[in-house]
Amino acid sequence: MNKIKRASLWSLLLVFVLTMVIGLGITGGLAQEKEVVVIRCLKMSDRPEDIELAEIGLQPMLKRNPYIKVEFVPIPSGADFAVKLNAMAAAGVLPDTYILPTNMIRAYEQAGLLLDLTPFVERDGLDMTQEAFAPFLDLAYYEGGIYVMAWSGTTHVMYYNKTFFDETGVVYPYDQYKAGQWKWEDFLETAKKLTVKDARGKTIRFGYMSGWYWDAWAWMNGAEFINPEKTKSLMDSPEMAEAIQWVADLAIVHGVAPKPGDLTTSVHAEFPSGRSAMYDCIEIVSTGMVAAEMDFDIAPMPEGKAGRADSFATVGWGVPPYAENPYEAYLVGRHLGDTEWMIAVYEETGYLQFPAGPDGWEFYLANKKMPEHASVFADSMAYARADPFEFSPKANEMRRVMNSNLDPVFLGTEAAKDVLATIAKEIDKLLQES
Repeated sequence: MNKIKRASLWSLLLVFVLTMVIGLGITGGLAQEKEVVVIRCLKMSDRPEDIELAEIGLQPMLKRNPYIKVEFVPIPSGADFAVKLNAMAAAGVLPDTYILPTNMIRAYEQAGLLLDLTPFVERDGLDMTQEAFAPFLDLAYYEGGIYVMAWSGTTHVMYYNKTFFDETGVVYPYDQYKAGQWKWEDFLETAKKLTVKDARGKTIRFGYMSGWYWDAWAWMNGAEFINPEKTKSLMDSPEMAEAIQWVADLAIVHGVAPKPGDLTTSVHAEFPSGRSAMYDCIEIVSTGMVAAEMDFDIAPMPEGKAGRADSFATVGWGVPPYAENPYEAYLVGRHLGDTEWMIAVYEETGYLQFPAGPDGWEFYLANKKMPEHASVFADSMAYARADPFEFSPKANEMRRVMNSNLDPVFLGTEAAKDVLATIAKEIDKLLQES
């Protein structure tokens, strides 16, 4: 009898506890849902599709965190992007997470405009060597903290139109590379063979077209932009003058490349349209070539006297120190461009973005839309270097000084050696200011 009474009491107690739990759940206790958190996300965007892709890729993360809502703040790319972003920063109204080009990251870290994300990275157990490529990590880490998450990172490679090579019987650049015959002189001879002129002598197809990522050419020739201490410009070195003049002479002397102003549209559009047989650029043009149904492939950049080198291009996501919901803002930035995002976007739209870090290689390289030797992208990472001025808050000004003074060289009106001393002095002045 006592056993029956004790069992009854335990049953009553269990019912009471369950009733309390359910009641608390209904009134906002133990089972209460999290309040909605709205994250404003500033994204570089030139087309409505850019925002649509971002939203699609975030869906897996948002399903796991249904209390997070994302509102995008689009700003077109180009010179105005930095102006508008800097204006927001000065007014203290940066969105909860925002995109930063590499040449602005260090300046924003030094200005205290980025939150240290280390606690969130550690909380989520992230391996940053898999989340981002090495050149990006050099920027992400600052004074012992992690301040930006990677969006995408891409190397500088040589694209080539296989159809044009087949028509002329010239060996593919990748095969030349594998045979150990892909040096600067090999590249030049190849470009000459692929250049086509009409009966009047007008070039209708260039052997080569530049994406203007010429930093790699300088490094391949043994030139450096800044000394290791980051205190003095090395732009006036003989190696720099030789490299820049060599690139300029591809158009001025050899006629295998167009001069600035010879093209009617963006260089990114000219190569897929068949205006050149080779094109050095980062990964961003692959989509245009796939859309044009071009039979193309890639090879490493031709080797210079100092060996191989590649430019690295990327952007990062940051969170301002005054964000009201910093962890959720970090989550949005972290997942914009990560492997999960890349896969979700591809499965929904067929668009394949370059991975943000090594974690995405397997999916990216296995994709049938990529060229036969897409592994060159991964191989080139071992030789990739980021913008040489990215360490400085004056990075944009240094780049403007360099490009504006080099315009006459690429137009053929001045020699590289005659303008580099001026560039070096102006960059030295900016180094002192920063």
